[in-house]
Amino acid sequence: QNNLDFEKYRTKLVWGFDYFRTEPNTFGTILNDGPNGYDNNGNNLYLSNDGIDNDNDGLVDETICDDGSSSGFKDGKIWKCGEGIDEESEFENPISNELGFYFQTKTDIFNNEKLQFIAAARFDYSDVLNEEIQFGPKAGLIFKPTDFSTLRATYGKAYSTPSSIALNTDLFIRKFSILDVYLRGNKDGSPYKRVSDDYTAWQPGFYFDDGFESITPEGLDEIYFLGDPINDIMPYSQRVQNAPYFFNLADGSLPRDMIPLDTARYVIYVPELNDDGVLYSPQESVSVKDVEPLKTEKIQTYELGYQGFIGKKFFVNIDYYYSKYEDFFSPPTVITPLVVRRDFDAFGNDITNIDDMQVVGIMPVNDNYSNPPYGTAWNGIDDDGDWAEWADNFGWWDDDDNDGNPVDHGEWGYVDVMGNTYSPNDVLTINNGAVTFLDYYYDPANVGGCAECIVTFWTPVGVDEYSAQTGISEAEPIESYFKDQNGEFVSIPGLAMAPPHMVLSPLNYGSVSMQGLDFDITYLLPEQNLMLSANFSFYGTTDFYNELTRKSDPINAPKFKWNASAKWDTKNYGDIMLAFRHVDAFEWKDGIWAGIIGPYNILDIHYNYQVNDYLKLSMSTMNLLDDVHKELVGGAKMGRQIVFRISSEIK
Repeated sequence: QNNLDFEKYRTKLVWGFDYFRTEPNTFGTILNDGPNGYDNNGNNLYLSNDGIDNDNDGLVDETICDDGSSSGFKDGKIWKCGEGIDEESEFENPISNELGFYFQTKTDIFNNEKLQFIAAARFDYSDVLNEEIQFGPKAGLIFKPTDFSTLRATYGKAYSTPSSIALNTDLFIRKFSILDVYLRGNKDGSPYKRVSDDYTAWQPGFYFDDGFESITPEGLDEIYFLGDPINDIMPYSQRVQNAPYFFNLADGSLPRDMIPLDTARYVIYVPELNDDGVLYSPQESVSVKDVEPLKTEKIQTYELGYQGFIGKKFFVNIDYYYSKYEDFFSPPTVITPLVVRRDFDAFGNDITNIDDMQVVGIMPVNDNYSNPPYGTAWNGIDDDGDWAEWADNFGWWDDDDNDGNPVDHGEWGYVDVMGNTYSPNDVLTINNGAVTFLDYYYDPANVGGCAECIVTFWTPVGVDEYSAQTGISEAEPIESYFKDQNGEFVSIPGLAMAPPHMVLSPLNYGSVSMQGLDFDITYLLPEQNLMLSANFSFYGTTDFYNELTRKSDPINAPKFKWNASAKWDTKNYGDIMLAFRHVDAFEWKDGIWAGIIGPYNILDIHYNYQVNDYLKLSMSTMNLLDDVHKELVGGAKMGRQIVFRISSEIK
């Protein structure tokens, strides 16, 4: 920092620069910067079968901890073991570097110190976020009508970069039904994956001599896919346009995969750990907004203030401020909505409710090991690329829908390990869409026979096939770490494997306005060595609107508070001070904590007595009236406290 004085221009300049480096190292206990026992990206299933020591602990494909367990508690938290847990690629680098340059000038406009103009600015750069240099200007006027009073008006813009805690936190909180709840930083937001305009869907089934035979998962009849113009029901492909995908966990008739959120069947439920949560309507569900990642807060503040004497004994200080925040971020809140299956009565009325709902899935915040493309189970596309290989073996595969493309949805069958082919009509019976596999035994009259005559050993091939193990779940193949009998890696359907984590994270509120007024008054009685003072504060703000819960979150501060005090120096008997403080009741919500704080009234007494030049006694009684209260939800109750002190000084 450097100071310069330009006397000719009645201006003083202060300028300088600062550099701030943060190197947190929590060893995975708070931040995701080291071993934490979590399978953050969901790849443990793969890596535990690849024959490689991925976590460099000297063990290959291990699934157990040193104590012989597969999971347990370590350092007070759940700890899991395996190759895909705590590999280097999962860890975040929380180190940050911040560089700033600033200057401020103060100009005495009339050279009499009556009116001064202040101009200042800061230039800041941080490598925590991918943002440009931040420019924060400041300007102010200070008017001194007398030697004992000052009027001021100021404007300033400032920035607050999210900390490593807000961006990189990674803590297990608790279990919520079948889900693990984690507190995590909001570095990337939640770009929910959505259905594109070119998504297609067809009624599941197969073609044969007598036409198309539908295979209908539970509750998904022909109208569900094709629509019904008479009853104003759109086809499935149109209903799910731009809808988010979700990870199906419990709707057992459908693939355990990322599938479209069709509001004819599902709605969104946003849980709250300290409230009932919010059940979305179908329209709200399909239009759910992405959670924006945290950005640097931008704060513009306007202030007006006066301080000075009124008469000879009253000294007042009045300050009013108005602040406009951009990208204001919240305390941790749930950013992974759950998906609920809708419930209807016998008359078709929607009776879905929070008290009795069936949670079937979750909308993850990222695409870790979700293996796109999504929603391929009945899209009418040969996602796994096996139609052409077997087309000649199934002579009845042709252009059934007469669209000029020989590859049609519903063209599929089974192949045994000897290459023998079987049509769905050979092994399936369909009754109102329900599928039953026939017992299939070896037939000596069948030329060539079959290698394994149990249908569950056969491979379904074609377009949107039906498997005995996975039902309708065709997906593009991905290379796995599983090996066949020859030691070769085999391909598996690219179904979602990401762990079902519910994530609590700070939310970007966007724009928020705050304003406040502070008023202090002091009455001086020097002839009695007595000073009386009082303070009143008002704090107000616009709503902190949470776009996921569709509620306004509390500001976690009282709107009004005031205090008063009296201090008397008795000269011969020491000095005594009485202080009274009142805080209005206000709502508090932060992560898992929520409740009402206050109101409470605190009376404190402080007494000091100078025994001699070297010894001083003091006693403080805080909360004399024992108003037992909490000043923080989740914290301890506070009552009366009495503190004695003896201090000595060697002169």
